[in-house]
Amino acid sequence: MTWLTWRQSRIQFLTAAAALVVIALAYGLTASGLNHLYAVYGTHPAEFLAQVKTGKYPLLYFAGGAIMYLAPVIIGAFWGAPMIARELEAGTSQLAWNQSVSRTRWLLVKLAIGGGAAMAFAGIASLLLSWWSAPIDLGALANPEGALLVVDSTRAPFIRRFEALPLFNAWRAYAEATPKIVSITGVGSSALGSAAMAWDLSKALAAPVLAIVPGYGVADALLQGLGGWFGFGLYDALQTKSRLQDALAVMTPELASVGRNLVDSLPDTPHIHGAPVFRTGSGSSDVLHALMGEIEVACVVGHSKGALSIANALRSLPPGEITGLRIVTLGCPIPEELPGASYHQYLGLFDALGAANSWGSMPDQWTPTDHSTNTSLPLSMNAGELAAG
Repeated sequence: MTWLTWRQSRIQFLTAAAALVVIALAYGLTASGLNHLYAVYGTHPAEFLAQVKTGKYPLLYFAGGAIMYLAPVIIGAFWGAPMIARELEAGTSQLAWNQSVSRTRWLLVKLAIGGGAAMAFAGIASLLLSWWSAPIDLGALANPEGALLVVDSTRAPFIRRFEALPLFNAWRAYAEATPKIVSITGVGSSALGSAAMAWDLSKALAAPVLAIVPGYGVADALLQGLGGWFGFGLYDALQTKSRLQDALAVMTPELASVGRNLVDSLPDTPHIHGAPVFRTGSGSSDVLHALMGEIEVACVVGHSKGALSIANALRSLPPGEITGLRIVTLGCPIPEELPGASYHQYLGLFDALGAANSWGSMPDQWTPTDHSTNTSLPLSMNAGELAAG
């Protein structure tokens, strides 16, 4: 049975192995150059960011994210679906299922070998991408729900990082200029992605920006990407992430607490067995919800899933904290349900993912762009220009 499974799926096995070799070569040959840049500029994030945005590194970084996005779909379409469909199409199902091997064993062996190989491919690819992108993620690997980054294009050191709300408040008490603009990026964004969009916003608006880092980046893209392919709207409506965190807190509080330092530092964060759980759907929403009561916020900018995080965070706030607030969404319009706030919502003409995730909410303006906010790529949204407009 094992030999038969190998014979029937050898093309998929060999294709996956070849893809891993290509990934390993691409990232292995460029890792030394990236590590050299980090060694030279790592203590100055703004300069490091400027260096990384030139050359081949953005292409490799976002190609890695695309691999993690597409892996579940490709594996399902070309590996999982043919397991039974091939037998039905070729008319060999009756022969295959009437041998000495039972149908249950036949299916279990197929799933064990095929599924195990698919998991191994996804795991190895994720490890390779995480290893290569570790300098770019600016240490975000230790914080699945991220950190607070104050990005100011006009004042050194340009980027400051805070892993707990009290640390940010302590800095704010003595800061020369405090941010009144908050940004949340979309699925799979790392500290680099959050800083890059906040940098564009800070340059365009000539003001400091507080960025909430929502995830690992490439290392987290597979987990969040699975939700994205079924539509962030459904993922959000079912409160999938919140329910998963609750379940983890009940079963394994230690695992549920990993990387939740920022959320745990918020006032009145609920706990289950000592592990923090979410109040408004996700850690990013909880952080923004708490910030609205701590600082004066004039504008919030959300890209993709970040826009949904903003909607969840603001929905239960008192009306007085919403009045006059400017809400800018990029690539995912949200319901305009908050009186007193002004909405400025943009969706790309070539952004099928954003259109699917908007669940019928319409943008104020259609732009000739796709879903990305990486300005080094063609057809990307310019977050700074749109927010300033």
